[in-house]
Amino acid sequence: FWLGDLRRLPFKGKSFDLAVARSVKDMIVENLGAAAWPPMERELRRVAKKVLLLEYDGSFEVLE
Repeated sequence: FWLGDLRRLPFKGKSFDLAVARSVKDMIVENLGAAAWPPMERELRRVAKKVLLLEYDGSFEVLE
């Protein structure tokens, strides 16, 4: 578990096999607007080989 700023993660590229973000995307879009999410998604993709996005409604995405 790590808590920080999704726009600037302090990890090297592809440092992790998997990053899991639970109920993050919908909250970001709802509270900060749709334009706030793409830079955060790029940062997750930069530090992880795969990203699992899990949302409260049961939906999910796997980003590679």
